[in-house]
This record gives sequence, structure tokens and C-alpha cells, in this order.
Amino acid sequence: MGHIQRPEDLYGPILYLASAASDYMTGQNMVIDGGHTLGPWIEPARDRFAPPRISIEQELVEMKKDLDAMGIAYDENGQVNAA
Repeated sequence: MGHIQRPEDLYGPILYLASAASDYMTGQNMVIDGGHTLGPWIEPARDRFAPPRISIEQELVEMKKDLDAMGIAYDENGQVNAA
């Protein structure tokens, strides 16, 4: 999908699992990773010609917004203090 997974990427699957639409579903694994695990099988990294959808700088800005929204402290590089 061109970005790191964000909390809102889970809203659809959570809504599905919490609704009656999933009542008949049993014993399944839902892989919700934006195609991350599928990508290398379809298009190996050495054969990719298109750049990512957003830059590393844009991804860092978005990640910091997500950390702020979750109330998680981080340094200027976006590193979370695990201690």
C-alpha cells in the first residue's frame, strides 16, 4: 500500500469481525498488512522500478502524528523510548 500500517487501517477488518457479517466465519487468518507479505512474491525488490508512494520524510511525519495521537513519547528521530 505504500505506507506503514496505521491504526485506521484496522477499522474495516475490526468492523467486519464485530458485525453479523462474520457470523459464519470460523478458523481463518486475516492477514492485514497492506500486501507487505505478498509484495516480494509478485514483484521482487530488484525488479521494482516505481518509487514508493510516499517519501521516507513523509512517512516519518505521519508516524509522529500517530505517536502523538496515541500519547507515545519519541525523540527527534521518531525513536520510541522503550524504557
